[in-house]
Amino acid sequence: MTFLSELRRRKVFRLAGLYIVGAWVVIEVASISFPAWGIPDTALRNLFIAAALLFPVALVFAWLFDITPAGIVRTPPASTDDDVPLKLGGSDYLILVALAVIAAVVVTGSLEQVAQESTDTVTSITRKPENSVAVLPFSFADDAVDAKAYADGISEAVLHRLASYGTVKVLASNSSFRFRETDKSIPQLSNILGVRYLLSGSIERDGNRVIVKASLMDDAGFEVWNKAFDGPETRIFDFQNGIAAGIANHITAGTTATEYRTGATTANAEAYRHYLVGMEYSNSRLPGWQESAEQAFRQAIAEDPGFAPAHAGLAMAIYIGTPLFERFERREKALEIATRAYEIQPDLAETRAVLGLVLSEGNESALEEARTHLETALRIDPSYSDAYNWLASVLRQLGHEEEWQRMQERGIEIDPLNPALVSNVASRIAARGDFDRAIELRKRLLQLPNPSGLAYWGLYIQYHDYQNLVESLRWAKEAAIAYDGTRNQLAFFSIANVYEQLGLAEESEYWLNLLDQEHPDPIATLMRRGYMSILRGDMAALRAICDKLAATGITRSDRLPPNIKQRLGAFFALAGQPEVGVPLLESALRIERPVEPSTISEELGQMTYVLATAYREIGDEDKADELLQRGHDIVSMLRADGLRQDSPTELEMLVYQHILSDDLQSAAIALRKAIDAGWTNYYWFYNAPYIEEAARSAELAPLFAEALLRVEEQRDLVLEQDATDKFRERIQLMLEKNSET
Repeated sequence: MTFLSELRRRKVFRLAGLYIVGAWVVIEVASISFPAWGIPDTALRNLFIAAALLFPVALVFAWLFDITPAGIVRTPPASTDDDVPLKLGGSDYLILVALAVIAAVVVTGSLEQVAQESTDTVTSITRKPENSVAVLPFSFADDAVDAKAYADGISEAVLHRLASYGTVKVLASNSSFRFRETDKSIPQLSNILGVRYLLSGSIERDGNRVIVKASLMDDAGFEVWNKAFDGPETRIFDFQNGIAAGIANHITAGTTATEYRTGATTANAEAYRHYLVGMEYSNSRLPGWQESAEQAFRQAIAEDPGFAPAHAGLAMAIYIGTPLFERFERREKALEIATRAYEIQPDLAETRAVLGLVLSEGNESALEEARTHLETALRIDPSYSDAYNWLASVLRQLGHEEEWQRMQERGIEIDPLNPALVSNVASRIAARGDFDRAIELRKRLLQLPNPSGLAYWGLYIQYHDYQNLVESLRWAKEAAIAYDGTRNQLAFFSIANVYEQLGLAEESEYWLNLLDQEHPDPIATLMRRGYMSILRGDMAALRAICDKLAATGITRSDRLPPNIKQRLGAFFALAGQPEVGVPLLESALRIERPVEPSTISEELGQMTYVLATAYREIGDEDKADELLQRGHDIVSMLRADGLRQDSPTELEMLVYQHILSDDLQSAAIALRKAIDAGWTNYYWFYNAPYIEEAARSAELAPLFAEALLRVEEQRDLVLEQDATDKFRERIQLMLEKNSET
């Protein structure tokens, strides 16, 4: 008898056919039911793998056993004259148990993986508040250049109008608009966004007529409300209000709008179109967005000088889109326009929020006024997520520790997938020592369709803060790719910084040159080069850079933000020009005030020690001792809660403290702990002028040599990765493509 004949006799082919049909039915049912249950489509892959793994088990069973009315028996031999017993014996039971165990392991593992896939799709939001709704970006049917901007603007307007209904909780567009053209089901989106309802719609334009269709779905995927609006474009604001009112009345009967208005109408359709285009550019943050946004807002204002949102948009574009070193020069212009917007319509969230933003930076005396405007903006429109970030910043500057943290949490509730809000909350969590939770929070942003560059850059910051240079470089590169190779300053400078910390000056120089080509701001270029000179221990280069900075007049400006003053002051102090550096550091650090817990940071501690050493250079020992004590207080506050005492950065601060106190034995103990914790900030520390002598002492020199070996180990890993990922070439192709388009 041939092998094929034996397979037929043992009914292996029949069982194989039945198995394949059964598995196909199960997978088909799963493909239909999984989306309805909020289980991602990728979970189907696990079912398919399980079916494939169990197929050999089924074939072995068919070969050895038969299923009869009397139960499972052995398959009889092909031919024999003896009466062979078919009843199962001990060895048969062992085989059946083994097959059952294999099947159970495969099935259990697959079910766990399906459950994990489903869990991974859901962010930290597990509770869906009653009456909560997310507005998805409306689709558009025409090919006009401004079609997407127009549709997004209508969607956003509906969202803000809906937010004016006190009993409806509306998710901010920063989160919901990220799921444009998503393949996720309504139940999946409901779980991810943490809402009970989702609103979608479409917009068609035909000449001066517009058709708006809206549909509300519940979290099970069923449509519970829909309506179409058709009329002249001048009625678009009526359509927006009609959609918002219909949804609010459906979600919660008897709802009435608050006394505030969250949008303004203009009789000029062209003004509104230009405004929507300006908002599209502002929200994109792509290269050149500022100029394009300003132009669109100015066109809107030219069409309707009394259109307050256009004035607010222009003020925000001027202020936010301006490089940091120019921002304070242009602040007055932005303040003038923001004030004009507020005067035209003081009951708009946009006018209040933008005025609060412009007032909040560089003007301590206006912080309370900024707070009032921002708080009012959020009362008018609780879905204005950026205002939570801006208000949190104001509250922190005012020293209200609990309030600014609470404001961040409120912002996350409204806009849980906003990269800026998530990044700020993660930074705060990490600062309290919970590194793993902060990383988890940041990585959730990567689940979004087309994650923003900020999501990746936040991971760079996190790993860099804990001095894992390999991982921090990885995420800085991912950020550059996510920014589509647009020579983003943050991503490219971060890459250059890590290479410099690894002692790869040539590679660092390559990325700095890219920045210089794309962003030829002379002051920014000098600041970047000054920082790298310190890392390299090239004090001659730092002195030359300081001379150039002094020639620009920037050191005499009274409009510099504190962080820029700090860095400038440190440059001049380290370059041996304390007469310039000390006043800048004194002003930035506000040493006449007591240290506030809400303002402390590692950088503040480092800069305080730099100022202390500068006082020593000019012979003012009393002030030097006073600043050393202030630095010790900052270190103590940083370590007070005990959560970050063993992090490399915190231990580095302790090394600073002991060296500047001439306690090299304690410094050696702290440095030993820092190295064991993964400390890699070797070049910055070893080359600092006020550390140099101690670093070469008998107590510390062997430890610094060991730290250098750790850095070189990470450098070798990076060089190995660079040889395979061809990152330079990838970015260059992106740059060339962007230049062509």
